[in-house]
Amino acid sequence: MKLTVFLLAITSANLGFAKEIETKEFDSSGLSEIQVENLSGKVTITSSDNSKSNSKTIVTATKNKFSSNCKLTIEKPESKLLVKVQYFGFMNISDCDVDFTINVPKTVNVNVINNSGDIRVTGIPVSYTHLTLPT
Repeated sequence: MKLTVFLLAITSANLGFAKEIETKEFDSSGLSEIQVENLSGKVTITSSDNSKSNSKTIVTATKNKFSSNCKLTIEKPESKLLVKVQYFGFMNISDCDVDFTINVPKTVNVNVINNSGDIRVTGIPVSYTHLTLPT
């Protein structure tokens, strides 16, 4: 009996750490800027082939750790794509650990604020990129 309860406790604990993946796709036409604000995790932004008339901007968020105090926003109001993780609590912003993979046209302005984690931007000219790291 004790062994069964112990195994159930281990199984339940492991289920709490399952990663959730969320993907959103947007039409890239008219997109001029992307703003990413992440608390913890990797941010990878790559350029897409923007010569296609039907090009898409794809955002994939892998929630490594995401408590009920965390909020993820991925939206495109007009010409700006907003990708943001917020924490509504008093302590432990590490409860909001999200890795982003974002594919955008290479002529889009990229602004990234990442409190903890790597930032990688590939295929987008430096003149279009602004990265902010914690001081």
